[in-house]
Amino acid sequence: MARIAFRVSAFLAAVCFWAAPANPPVRLAIQAEKQTVLVGQSIVVTVELRDAYNAVAKAPHAYRIRVEVRSGNSVEQTTTAEISPPAFRTRVTLAARREGVWMIKAINPELREDSTYVRVRRGTAVHRESTSPQILRAVWFRDPVAFLRVFEGQITPRPSQGLLNIELYYSDQGGKVIANGRDPVKITAFPSDTPRNEIKLLMHNSGGVLTPNPLVIPSGADVAEAELTSDQPGATTVQVVRVLPPNVARVSLGQAKSVDFYVPIKELALLVSPPSVPLGNSVKVKLRLLDLNGGVVRAPDNGDIQLSMKSGLGAFEKEVIPVKSGEDQWETEFTPSWFGGVEFSASTFGATVRPGADSEKLRTLTVTFPWQYLLLYFLPAFLASLLKSQKESKSWRDTLLGAATLGLVALFVIGTIQIGLVRFWDPKAATNIVAGAFVIAIGVGLGLLKPPEFDLSKSTAPAKP
Repeated sequence: MARIAFRVSAFLAAVCFWAAPANPPVRLAIQAEKQTVLVGQSIVVTVELRDAYNAVAKAPHAYRIRVEVRSGNSVEQTTTAEISPPAFRTRVTLAARREGVWMIKAINPELREDSTYVRVRRGTAVHRESTSPQILRAVWFRDPVAFLRVFEGQITPRPSQGLLNIELYYSDQGGKVIANGRDPVKITAFPSDTPRNEIKLLMHNSGGVLTPNPLVIPSGADVAEAELTSDQPGATTVQVVRVLPPNVARVSLGQAKSVDFYVPIKELALLVSPPSVPLGNSVKVKLRLLDLNGGVVRAPDNGDIQLSMKSGLGAFEKEVIPVKSGEDQWETEFTPSWFGGVEFSASTFGATVRPGADSEKLRTLTVTFPWQYLLLYFLPAFLASLLKSQKESKSWRDTLLGAATLGLVALFVIGTIQIGLVRFWDPKAATNIVAGAFVIAIGVGLGLLKPPEFDLSKSTAPAKP
């Protein structure tokens, strides 16, 4: 039954994926194919990318995801998986080494983490291909429930006749959930033994929607699960108020829990202002966090915003912008070092830029070649060279040729500074139209400045001041 439910949920997720709008992933979702396995078997989990509406989302770039098997603060084992464009999910196989209830947690620095719980029990795995008809008949007459478990790849203990202990585990212990009405906190119930009869846990929740309620553990089942969602940020209390039938089972762990739902963040909006500048100028890069309705959201926690370029050349004043809780806007400067188009990207924990044409227009800069400034670069050097040559007895032909040559040298020097090949000049200061470039051009014209040494071993990105 659990396997059928898993396959149905995977199918529905795929349908939602193709019908979903182009929203960026903001969280991870992890689900186990089986929530009870035997020691020595494999734990198979599926990790998906989800957007702010809890719908599957395509990977805009490659995500390296760390999957951990944890018990409290102790990490039993880890593995790394990757989801690359245009995929939205991956499968991970882990080993069930020791008995106990284990949290399986998926972690990525850009996405909100998620977790699920798997119980590893003592027993011996029985594989279909190695099981003879005689063994199957023996199992059937001894325990029909165990016979059915053979085809699930395991045999479980006989139902207990004593008082059962039921442990409840909440997935928010391994991740944060948001108040969008769809982001679930999974409540997983593990009975200490296989129940002979159906057990119901009647629960009270101070807010949100709990489905199903009561939480039902069917006869012969090893696990049951409910989900809590909310569309109101804040804390919601969940408490088991009654176990039916009475005197059959008791909740020994997780009888009451306070669950925090956070303000939903849909995307990280990036705006370049102005959208077009001539080479040598700087632009402002502004950033905001937006909610499901496009309104500005204050940062819920401290963190960082990581800026990058998908295309183009240049440098940010700050590539990593610190974020403090309660702030709602951030900005930095960008200085291009070559003309053409520059496309920006940015991400922070739980939010990234939205793909699509409209969003791309806001975060794309057009850098034009400053043809009108060439004369301003060339003329000062040319005229300064003419004035200097008046003191020398040269022909007009040689004087004009020398002045033109130095004017071109001035353009060359300014150009190499602009693209970041000069180790000690900052392009932003050196190519300022009003000050830096004019002074450089006159200096070249007077022979005071000569072509400097270039540092070709470094990248074209200028050094930070």
